[in-house]
Amino acid sequence: MQSEFGQWRGSGKVTRSSKTNDGVRKESWSISLEVVSRTPGYGRIEITGTMGVYGGTIAWTPQGTRLLLPTMRKFLFSETSPTAFKSVLPVELSPLWLEKIVFRNEFNSDEMKRAGFECLKQSTGELSEVCHSERARVERRYGSDGRIYIVASSQRSDGEAGTLELELSEVRSKVQERDALWILEPPPGFKVLGRPKSSL
Repeated sequence: MQSEFGQWRGSGKVTRSSKTNDGVRKESWSISLEVVSRTPGYGRIEITGTMGVYGGTIAWTPQGTRLLLPTMRKFLFSETSPTAFKSVLPVELSPLWLEKIVFRNEFNSDEMKRAGFECLKQSTGELSEVCHSERARVERRYGSDGRIYIVASSQRSDGEAGTLELELSEVRSKVQERDALWILEPPPGFKVLGRPKSSL
C-alpha cells in the first residue's frame, strides 16, 4: 500500500449540551485547525480557539493517540478509536476515520461494523456518505470546490449530546514530512492520564 501525505486547514464549530438541575445547559465554541496526515495511521492536529489562542495538539500513530491540553495542563494517552477525542470533543470520531475522510478513501466496512456503525453513500451532486450507530452519526461531504465537510454528532446515555462541524481545504504542504510530526510528549508539570502502549 502506497503511503500518502497531505496537509489541510480549516475551521469548525463544536456544540455541547448536558442535563443539569436547572434544565439543559448548552455551550458552543469555534475552532481553527491544521491537519497533517500520513497513511496509514499517522496524523497530527493543531487546534486554535477564539482570538487565535492555542487550544491543543493531537497526534496519533498505530500505537495510540496523544492529546496535549494546555489550558487544563493535562496530557492524555488513549487508544486510536472512536473515543480517542472524547476528552476534547463531545462526539465519536476516530482519528483513522478522519484520516480516511481527508484523503477521500473508503471506510473499512469491517472496522465500522465493529464500532457499531452502518454506512450509506449518497450521490446527489456532491459525493457524501453517512455512517450512523445507535448513539452517533458521522457525515462526510465533498464540495465541487474541493472543500471537505464533516459533521459528527453523538448522544450519550447520560443525556450529554454534542456536534462537531468542520470545513477543511487541502493546502500545498508547507510541512516537511518527518517522523517528529507524530511524536508528542507531556511537558513538565502537566498531569498525565493513561499509559502509552509503547514509544510512539
